Amino acid sequence: LHTLHRIGTLINSTFNLEKILDILSSSMAKDLGFEKSGIVFLEQKGSRPMQSAYSGFTPVEYRHFLDHFESLLLPALTGEPDLFVQNGSGAPENWAILLKSLSLSSLMLLPMRIKNSLNGFLVGGSAKEIRKLTEPERRFYGMYASQASTAAENARLYEALGQANLSLEGKVQERTRNLLDANERLRE
Repeated sequence: LHTLHRIGTLINSTFNLEKILDILSSSMAKDLGFEKSGIVFLEQKGSRPMQSAYSGFTPVEYRHFLDHFESLLLPALTGEPDLFVQNGSGAPENWAILLKSLSLSSLMLLPMRIKNSLNGFLVGGSAKEIRKLTEPERRFYGMYASQASTAAENARLYEALGQANLSLEGKVQERTRNLLDANERLRE
């Protein structure tokens, strides 16, 4: 719980999405013990990756990982409500090939959802196989993903609010100019 509190405090103290990405990516490795980790945000429709950060993967490995989004990752994320774990031993052939190409023995996907809508996921890869998780461990990972999702959504909303404020300020200035011009014409 100390890890959840510390990470929650860090990611909820900023609205900078890049900083949130970096904190979460490094936390997956440092705090949760994954050799390779990442965080991926999806487009609004959840149809494809939009923005991400990673740690431990080479750029080529990470691109290869994301190339399997539609064929492997998305079905895994929508099929399991709280998390998905794939170990190399006994894995279906397509998963075994992916794990081997990433030099991993296991992979954990943690869906991030806002209002039951998938908006991204966390990924943790390990050279060791992940044993069957206990219910408290599953809840821990679920809370971790929930905090990540909430912080990212807050950052997105803050950005959208800033853009709306800029747009509104521009409209107010334009309307003020129009009124001043109209007032000047009336004086003539």
